[in-house]
Amino acid sequence: MRKLTLFISLLFINYSLSQEIKIKRFSIATNVNYSFASGNNFLNKAYNDGIGVDIEGLFNIHKNFFIGIKFQENDIKLTSPEYIGNFYNPKISSYYVLIGYRNFVKSNKIYFEHKIGFGDKKITNTSDISGYSIKGNSFEIGSRINFGLKYQINFYFGIDANFTKYDVKVVEKYKTFYNRSTQFLPVLGFKLQLGRAIKPLKVKLKE
Repeated sequence: MRKLTLFISLLFINYSLSQEIKIKRFSIATNVNYSFASGNNFLNKAYNDGIGVDIEGLFNIHKNFFIGIKFQENDIKLTSPEYIGNFYNPKISSYYVLIGYRNFVKSNKIYFEHKIGFGDKKITNTSDISGYSIKGNSFEIGSRINFGLKYQINFYFGIDANFTKYDVKVVEKYKTFYNRSTQFLPVLGFKLQLGRAIKPLKVKLKE
């Protein structure tokens, strides 16, 4: 109950202090994330949750629509080597092409951002001199809530989920366990708006 009250209070404070948001042609975002795997797969069974960073570059192509690119990196720790062997100190690197949509609340102080991404993911064994890695194709969906601050800076938080198919050479019975993974990543960060301002499409809310 206390955590819920604190969360609601933080939302109210952020809303009260928020400035009217003017979307510019470009924006650069960076955030920290906390990644945790889900399901019956090697990433969930063999490793602990990890902390990472994201960097996004977005181009607003038409009012509320945008495209962009994203780089993401996470460090996780091996806890159960029986599932993956000597794959110690792995680093997860991901690259995505993004497309998304944002809609504003009535005050224009807050907007919601929804996106999907397609890209590649690589898990590299940093303790191995050869730099052996596991590679795969990844699909991501995510949502953010953004608050306007001064100097064209937005504060945001949200959650992403990515679904990855790897190319690990194993026998048929273990393919699902080693070739697929699902990760959820709560995020917290800042966004800087750059360039010429564009007029957003407002969503009309019922009174």
